[in-house]
Amino acid sequence: MEALNVANYIIDNWSDKFEITNLKLNKLVYYSQVESLRKYNHPLFDDIIEAWQYGPVEPVVYHTFSSYGRNCIHKSAGSAILDEMSKNLIDSVMNRLGMLSAFDLVTLSHKPDGAWASVYSPNMDNPITPDAILASNDGLDNNDVVTIDQAVQSTIAAMPNALRLLENS
Repeated sequence: MEALNVANYIIDNWSDKFEITNLKLNKLVYYSQVESLRKYNHPLFDDIIEAWQYGPVEPVVYHTFSSYGRNCIHKSAGSAILDEMSKNLIDSVMNRLGMLSAFDLVTLSHKPDGAWASVYSPNMDNPITPDAILASNDGLDNNDVVTIDQAVQSTIAAMPNALRLLENS
């Protein structure tokens, strides 16, 4: 299977529920690959994922949707040819990570014990192999995911007067 099938499926089935930009799409495609490796010990797709500055990127997916820039993608680049097991796996990833912002996903993918961090070198676009993913903690600690909104709400709860102090300064 190709990564573009995964991307098309995400857009066709989830872009009406979550904002999907090219940056976010690439992270969701990556975490779908991670989930498949963790759950089935087999890659979801055969395409190479590369370690770019803002995290894991599948180049064909990136270039296919690059015309959208930073805008939301609402139209896939073709049909998504997937079996039911693959659809269920992607749906599981989307239910867990789809609500996160692109930058929440960038932060998640940049963890020091992650595959991206183990292979990234500036201006190199090194491959993130299945072995690198399995040797990392990617996909093992998704319960620790904290969105920006959750962090703000936690700060407000912990320090209710902090925002008032900032307003008055």
